[in-house]
Amino acid sequence: MISIMKWKISSAKICGKHNNVTQDFICQTPLDDFACVVGSDGAGVASHAREGADFTTQTMREILMRHKEGIFEYSDQKIKEELIMPLYESITEMAVRNELSVDDYMIRSFIIELK
Repeated sequence: MISIMKWKISSAKICGKHNNVTQDFICQTPLDDFACVVGSDGAGVASHAREGADFTTQTMREILMRHKEGIFEYSDQKIKEELIMPLYESITEMAVRNELSVDDYMIRSFIIELK
């Protein structure tokens, strides 16, 4: 049996109270049997929050696409090892490359998977 789903995903961004630049990034990826939405909210007090939010959103999307098979069955430990730690390592590498601290890219991030 073949099931064809049509996803309707929308997003919105607003500027925070600390500046007039939006530091939010959202990326949606509808697939055949599930959709993945990744978002990052840059912390207005961090010097490179906008870049951190953009980088985090794109990097997490790439990581999730590599692990899309069976991701709904991952244990908390496997999520940490396969998803969270590679993201943290990527952000750390970016900070070192730019002679900055990870705190300079401070963000809040979320991942939503719809099955």
